[in-house]
Amino acid sequence: MMRCPLCSTAGHTRETAYLEDGSKEMIVQCQNVYCSATFVTNESLFMAVNSIQKPRITGQSCSSPDESDTAINVGGE
Repeated sequence: MMRCPLCSTAGHTRETAYLEDGSKEMIVQCQNVYCSATFVTNESLFMAVNSIQKPRITGQSCSSPDESDTAINVGGE
């Protein structure tokens, strides 16, 4: 949510465009009927605070286990 720069009322996003650099440009309109200002905002990533790496996918397929595969003992016995 973006606030109107003129009256500080919450704005409503009317249109969104994703740009080539990864940022997002939005056309926002003030919800205050006495103001109704329309303005353009730009949202972009400043920095990642915590990044979790996705597991790497190997060439192995994810098929169901055969009967010859050993079962995992969850109870510890």
